[in-house]
Amino acid sequence: NGIKTEGKITAMVKKTDSEGSKMWHPVVEFTTNNGIQFSKEMIFGTSPPAYETGDAVEVLYYVGNPDSAVINSYFQMYKEFLSHQFRFSLPEFLIEFCNLWRQN
Repeated sequence: NGIKTEGKITAMVKKTDSEGSKMWHPVVEFTTNNGIQFSKEMIFGTSPPAYETGDAVEVLYYVGNPDSAVINSYFQMYKEFLSHQFRFSLPEFLIEFCNLWRQN
């Protein structure tokens, strides 16, 4: 099962991809359902930056696994699906995230 919570962008990390393009990766901080503060750099970046430090965002993560966190945006969830395309089928992924959305 999943959890939806509020998070905050604490940094934007600039990285260069394999083609030499600069991408900005948000770092989000949130508090888990059991009160532990957690910070995670998103593995997907954008150019130009999609967020600014201090922005409030909604975070989705699996219970007991805050490292599974993604920012609740179409882009982040779509990219997350692509990164797991060999572990989940698209219908399984969509069902899981719809369940997560409805529970909160």
